[in-house]
Amino acid sequence: MVAIRNVSKTAHYFNTPVNVTGLMVKISNQLTITSKNYITDSEHRSLWDIPSPELIEKIEKCKEVMENYKSIYMHTVDEMKNSNERPWIVSSVYIFTCLEKFLQRLEKVKWIANTEITYSILDRIMISGMERFNAMIKGARITISSQLYDPLNYRIETFDTDFEKFVKEVEEAEVGMQQFVKLLSTECPSAESVMLVLKRFEALNLECLCLDRRYLEVAEMLEKEMFLLKDVYNEERGNPFIPRNLPPVAGRIVWIRSIFKKIDLPMQALKVRQCVLAHKKAQRTVRYYNYMNGIICHYEMAYHKAWFDYVEEVRCLLNAPIMSINKDEALYNVNLDRAILQLISETEWMWKLFLEVPNMAATVAYCKDRLLGPATTLKLTLQRFDKLRASLTPVFINIMRFRLQEVSIMLKPALSIVTWISENLEDYVEKVCMKIKEVETFFNMILDIEELRILQEMSSISEFLYIYVPDDPVSSYEFLEESNKLRSEIERILEKKSVCMERAVIDIINMFIDLLDFEPTDSKGRRVFQLPPEKLNDTNWRTEGFLPIDKWDFIQFHKIYRTIYLAPEDVLKTLQFRNYENIRYELHHLRNDCMDLFSYYNSKIILALVAGSKRSLDFVRQNILRFTTISLIFLLTTTSARVTDYSKAKYIPIVDGRILFPKIKSACNKITVFPVSHHDTTLRLKDNVVAECDGKLHTVENCSLAAGATFCRLARRKSCAQELYAGGTAHCEIHQSD
Repeated sequence: MVAIRNVSKTAHYFNTPVNVTGLMVKISNQLTITSKNYITDSEHRSLWDIPSPELIEKIEKCKEVMENYKSIYMHTVDEMKNSNERPWIVSSVYIFTCLEKFLQRLEKVKWIANTEITYSILDRIMISGMERFNAMIKGARITISSQLYDPLNYRIETFDTDFEKFVKEVEEAEVGMQQFVKLLSTECPSAESVMLVLKRFEALNLECLCLDRRYLEVAEMLEKEMFLLKDVYNEERGNPFIPRNLPPVAGRIVWIRSIFKKIDLPMQALKVRQCVLAHKKAQRTVRYYNYMNGIICHYEMAYHKAWFDYVEEVRCLLNAPIMSINKDEALYNVNLDRAILQLISETEWMWKLFLEVPNMAATVAYCKDRLLGPATTLKLTLQRFDKLRASLTPVFINIMRFRLQEVSIMLKPALSIVTWISENLEDYVEKVCMKIKEVETFFNMILDIEELRILQEMSSISEFLYIYVPDDPVSSYEFLEESNKLRSEIERILEKKSVCMERAVIDIINMFIDLLDFEPTDSKGRRVFQLPPEKLNDTNWRTEGFLPIDKWDFIQFHKIYRTIYLAPEDVLKTLQFRNYENIRYELHHLRNDCMDLFSYYNSKIILALVAGSKRSLDFVRQNILRFTTISLIFLLTTTSARVTDYSKAKYIPIVDGRILFPKIKSACNKITVFPVSHHDTTLRLKDNVVAECDGKLHTVENCSLAAGATFCRLARRKSCAQELYAGGTAHCEIHQSD
């Protein structure tokens, strides 16, 4: 511009207004052409193919150049005027008309690019229903970009018409989006849900949605909801709905805060929109919000203060004994009041709710492991102790009394002096657990010894067979010799087993005796042990003979075979859950219990021997029958007679005869066909007996009558009685009845 100024002063050709104007117009046109080439990369790229951010950036640079050109021109004109030079007599409108029109065209192109950028977010959202508005805007963009003319040629006025259509279609899409948002907000049942919908649209950052109007509707809806919540508060404040596993006070505070949350969340969103809160309709909502906020705060503070006062009352419960007992059944329970657990839970929830907590409640909550740990351990231990007592059998209930007494004495301090704030609480609970575990292990060892060394041996004795049964026929002399050998072997085995069981019983008794120690005199001052041998004489040996030499001397031979009374089930339960704390268990009690235990197992051994003998006799009675055939049928003569088939019998030769050991094959019913009358003559069938076995009829023959039974042999042919009983016809041999 300085060069043109200097040239116009010296050159006569450019000193005329026409030539200066022409030069300026050429410069403006050249700027327009240069800007156009810069935007389209010398027409190598279509305007609509350029990305919108890049296109806007280039348009801004072109505008900056043109504005700079205009400002320099105006500055030069002002300097010429101020320096008393001859001014340019040119028209600025004529010079800058092409620039202004080009800039206007660039503004329209820039508006289209901005519109594309603004609504490009619609491609990335997942709001159902918004896709049709995105399609409208994209369709308008495609329509204007598909025209064949050059949009940067400002002389083509068709672009202006197409631009107006584009703007109109975009406005229609914007109005549609506004109506769509309004429709979604009206379908929401509460102000909070409307806020969630508006939050999604607010993230789109689209001014066309006019969300302030929707937020004003939210304020009106919030006012109605606060009226309803006030009614809910008045109805339920005495007995509100408390969530599961929440303590009462914390549950009420959570409930009242949930009501406050329903009105506070929408209000917090309205606070950032001052234009909405300044509206007259929103002012009523704000006033009622402040009123509800005061009510809710008063409710929360009242219950929080009441809980503060209640904490001091719970403090006394920590001084209570850690256990209680049901004196009727001696059932022990952990005496941890539920108020203490509730206090711990309330304190933890108060921390979560960011409320103040008393020092005592905080201390209890911090030390909850020291309280709840021993309480849980003690509860499980008492359950094990109850299970142990319930498992005591009638055999051991009496001799286990002193062991139960040890546990009762160990638990006695827990009923009076050991409290939840005692310093030795954990050590005491550990001692109780160890004691109960010791008694439990001791009794389990007793049961294991009884099962493995006594009951199993008794079971094997009761299954003995005292009869010699050869696999093959043998002579009578050999049978007698083998029977004697079997008897000797059985005697040896029984003696060995009897000794083993006796030692097992004595081991069990010694396990109890080892746990006890006795003073020389009992509680009444009487001697409990026998005098030394050198002090025995003719006057005292009889009375001293009834006293034991030491605590292991429990055998009393006159009581070995006495009958032992075992407590029935109802009495046993009473004995199991009885309080043995104050019983006197002295030496004579121990001797009686040990002797009862010894006598009981002695009688059990005798019963096992009797069971083995009975089993052998039953074998003889059921399996040894004397007959001369192999396959026999045994028919009972009772009303519902049964038939038994013996096969594969074993023979023992005795002189000319044989002893049979048949095995029962089947049991059948006996059916007899009685005589019939024919032409005044009574006819009797020769074969009038059949056997019915499992629904099948069998012919029998060679029947013989024995004491209480009939024995027959299976026949291979069908008999007349079988065919008649089956409902058919038969040719029968008969003989006339007498």
